Amino acid sequence: MKIERVGVNKIKVFMSDKDLEKWDIDLNNLDSNNSKMEELFWHIMRVAEKEISFNFGNSKVCVEAISRKLNGMVMFITKIESEIVGVEQKYKIDQIKKYENNCSSSYIFQFDNFEEVCKAFKTIDGIFFGESALYKYKNFFFAEFVPYTVTNFFNVERFLTEFSCRISLDSKKMKGFLCEQAICMIKKNALENIVMFF
Repeated sequence: MKIERVGVNKIKVFMSDKDLEKWDIDLNNLDSNNSKMEELFWHIMRVAEKEISFNFGNSKVCVEAISRKLNGMVMFITKIESEIVGVEQKYKIDQIKKYENNCSSSYIFQFDNFEEVCKAFKTIDGIFFGESALYKYKNFFFAEFVPYTVTNFFNVERFLTEFSCRISLDSKKMKGFLCEQAICMIKKNALENIVMFF
């Protein structure tokens, strides 16, 4: 098992087939309620704190596990900023309702820096079809994607999670938060503009 920091609040965990066998992990049954996965996760947290000084504290986390075709799997674990998680408590429903009609099928991803945004956008260029926007809140970047068809977005998401963390909060509420609090850097066609100019 290899752990490396890929952002201020994000680590990447490489697990070989031997690692998975050691922990008795079945890639076809990656259930968060699985006791073996839970035990592995706590082990990863301890190792990350010891080896790369990555302290989870009491933060909520976002975990994405992606199986590798040739060998094992990769996990991305991101600490979620409490200010982002607390959006529901901080902002009134009437502030958010203004934006509900504009983001019924939107997906929002958090990036640690602009370089990761550029890498991600170039990776999905040609496979994502839809509208996109880019926001900045404090030191983080948030990309919103509204696909023309939801069915093919699963493959796009697999690539995006190599560079970012999908916000699990309701997209309408998150869009409301971004519209109220963040800087809108590119309102329309963010993907096309980033790929063309960066």
